[in-house]
Amino acid sequence: MGDGCLGGIDVLLCLVVRVGYSWGWRWFGADGDERIDFFFGVMIDPDVLSKIFERNYWVICRQVDGLTHEDSVLQLPFRGNCMNWVVGHIVQSRDWVLTTLGLEAQLSEAEAALYKPGSEPITDGKTAVSFERLLALLQASQEKILATLEDCTKEEMDVVVNEERGTTMGERLEFSAWHEAYHTGQLEILRQLAGTNDAVI
Repeated sequence: MGDGCLGGIDVLLCLVVRVGYSWGWRWFGADGDERIDFFFGVMIDPDVLSKIFERNYWVICRQVDGLTHEDSVLQLPFRGNCMNWVVGHIVQSRDWVLTTLGLEAQLSEAEAALYKPGSEPITDGKTAVSFERLLALLQASQEKILATLEDCTKEEMDVVVNEERGTTMGERLEFSAWHEAYHTGQLEILRQLAGTNDAVI
């Protein structure tokens, strides 16, 4: 089951975004790359991106607090992915952020394959990456991303990283932050599968 529980289907997601001092309309394919992009007065600020990643990370930490590996592979009674897949997918997506920033990915190729868009659902805890490892990698990625963004300038955000589509580093990172927030929101109901019966946010 792939990104957003839509498998490998190349759906288009319309997003109205505001980052820094820019408004625009953007359509995305299921692979995360832009299909059509209309932006006006783009100014993507690395400080704003840092705040978004900080907020996402804080929410994730709240939602996974006290849960075990066994809790993370509990299955919904309807079509959807378990918490292990969602957190693993966030870590795998952060590897994309890390490589965009010139850093090394953290997951091995075999581990990343379990959590890529279009991958099969995680239904067996034995085949999944341990929840403890995923959370440790998430923390490590947080430290690396924030440290790197702290040294980035707005001019570096304007560097084109996809010549074919004209996608800049800032635009790619902005999409990654939005995509992460989308999946972070899925963790609220997945936490309740473990019988927590709480509201941590």
